[in-house]
Amino acid sequence: MAARKYLIQGTPELPATLEEWNSARKITHKMSTNDAIEMAHLALVKEKNGAYLDTIKGRTNAETVNGLIVIDQTKAAEMIMEKATEMELMALEGVKLAVVYTGLNSMLAHRYGKSRSMEAKRSRVLIEHAGGSSDGDGAE
Repeated sequence: MAARKYLIQGTPELPATLEEWNSARKITHKMSTNDAIEMAHLALVKEKNGAYLDTIKGRTNAETVNGLIVIDQTKAAEMIMEKATEMELMALEGVKLAVVYTGLNSMLAHRYGKSRSMEAKRSRVLIEHAGGSSDGDGAE
């Protein structure tokens, strides 16, 4: 039996710069609309943007800045679009406000478990457990 011959090559050099690393990447991920919404949301949170934070924290119409959840949510979506433009997030370029509005709800609910409806349900449960009767008629 003849001996096998192997060609031993040197170890390939690792990329030296960020651009070389990015060009060598085999798997790429296209940023989704919800990814861009989340990035803009996190930037606004990091900046401690009071106007934005106030518009997303109301759980009922009484707790909102403008008297209706729909108005506050629309204002929050507008702020996200402005921040995305500032950050040059191309995934939101040309996207309609209604898409960002819906995406904000989705992102808060599915990525953080913090949608307005979830928080409102939690607060109702806490109020019911704090002092309500179990039969629902209010009598004790």
